[in-house]
Amino acid sequence: MTTKPVADGSASPPACVVLARLRKLGNEKHRQGMTRFGIKIDRALGISVPTLRALAKEIGRDHQRAVALWESGVHEARHMAIMTADPQRMSLAAMKRWAKDCDSWDLTDDLSCTLLDKSKHAVRAVRAWSNDKDQWVRRAAFALIAGLAVHDKEMPDEVFESFFPLIESAAADDRHWVKKAVNWALRQIGKRNKHLMGLALACGERVKAQGTSSEGGSRRMRCGNCGPRRRREGGIESIRLRRIHRTGGSRGRRWSKRGQLTMGLGQSNAVL
Repeated sequence: MTTKPVADGSASPPACVVLARLRKLGNEKHRQGMTRFGIKIDRALGISVPTLRALAKEIGRDHQRAVALWESGVHEARHMAIMTADPQRMSLAAMKRWAKDCDSWDLTDDLSCTLLDKSKHAVRAVRAWSNDKDQWVRRAAFALIAGLAVHDKEMPDEVFESFFPLIESAAADDRHWVKKAVNWALRQIGKRNKHLMGLALACGERVKAQGTSSEGGSRRMRCGNCGPRRRREGGIESIRLRRIHRTGGSRGRRWSKRGQLTMGLGQSNAVL
């Protein structure tokens, strides 16, 4: 989502006014429903994402206000901060502070893919955070890779190639929210073009060759989009490879619903 400064010449509403509006928009039923998605609700109001986006578009970009909203600690206020902050005014240290403040996957992913992937420090952040001990900071590194793969059309392939060793290293992390982001990062890199897809498949094979996790489960890489599908053997799901479905040139390539590039590091994998 692109948020622009208020265009009608009116003053940008201060953080306290925005917070008051957010509290009025809160819905207890929606708030309780957030727990089904693994989101902490102790500081949440229960506001839908479309409602937040509409409000962000209305109030426009204001970096100082965004910082104040973030510091409020209110879940939806932090989403509003992400949507209305200026990525070019985020220092690497500030990016790290915000990533460390996150306490749920939705904030981490929104921060990485809405704000931080537009920062000039994005690639540095990936490399600095990819081995961080904090699970949300480490997740942010790989969510940031996914965001860059989707949004930065000009970034050269060499940058994404440099991320494969980070993915292979993080594949050994058994924390649920970290491995889901590692999965996501690999898929999105592989979807950029045929060259990176081949490298992503090779990365998947190397991760598969790492063996079993510390929990004794199969550490498997599921790389969709090319090759045959192999069925389960002995209850352990092996690598699954699917063919690319195309409808024309590179701009017209369409990925089938069953052709995701997926690194399976858990029992369930997000399909994006």
